[in-house]
Amino acid sequence: MRRAPAVGAALLAALSACRSPAPGGFTLLFLGRSPAAALGGSSWAPDPDNSRIVAFDHRLRVVRIVTGPRLSVPVAVAPLGADLLVTERTGEGDVLDTATGTILATRRLAPRETAVAVDARGSIAAFDADSLLRGASAAGREAFEPAFALPDLTGDTVTLARFAGKVTLVNFWASWCDPCREEFPHMTELYREFSRRAFEIAAISDDVDRGKMAAFVREFRPPFPILVGGGRMKQAYHYRGLPYSVLLDRQGRIIERIFGFGGAEEFRELHETIAKEVRAP
Repeated sequence: MRRAPAVGAALLAALSACRSPAPGGFTLLFLGRSPAAALGGSSWAPDPDNSRIVAFDHRLRVVRIVTGPRLSVPVAVAPLGADLLVTERTGEGDVLDTATGTILATRRLAPRETAVAVDARGSIAAFDADSLLRGASAAGREAFEPAFALPDLTGDTVTLARFAGKVTLVNFWASWCDPCREEFPHMTELYREFSRRAFEIAAISDDVDRGKMAAFVREFRPPFPILVGGGRMKQAYHYRGLPYSVLLDRQGRIIERIFGFGGAEEFRELHETIAKEVRAP
């Protein structure tokens, strides 16, 4: 027997507002947004543009779509026991039973409560993301590893060090990845909204077939650098599926990881994150 209703009740009791950074003993589930969560053998991702949650298998095939009148603009997901914790742009926090598609519990969050954390007992708390970020030291960010040295489309070697001093989005993609095709126009738009002195994109193809990679590039004509991973990137960086992106600060440290493609809303929020980082001293 599933004990999901008890989980829903626990959320309503424990999802509490806090106007200071997360206290010790909490693990951050997501901050503002989290485009994917692993649960039940699938990767679950919000699709805010279509008011739904989508599950993908390990080959990025859609295996489940959850819609409903109570799902409005989902922007973040995280596992909560056997269920899925969903936060929405409209300000709700939902507990979703992925087996039935039923929302078990909903709580209205304050406008700035976009950081969600869990303690050792499984209790959930919502925090003011800006306060949480102000209390966190950039010095605690981990380095992006391994540092790549990969050929570009002309055969010249491009290293991670080339992007030092710039906020950089490292994106992993492949020509056979349908979400990557949806994502590329958004990356092009994002790339053009910042100066090259401040922001760069390194888009690493993990295609084995170079001809298919070249056809993809001819179709989308990306203005940012394309690097050739040659089918070895998943083993090196241990991601579950594509697209996968890592946003780096000017020192090459990880600001956030982005699993999957979360639509236009994801890129609007990514733009805000980059803009803040570019302005940071």
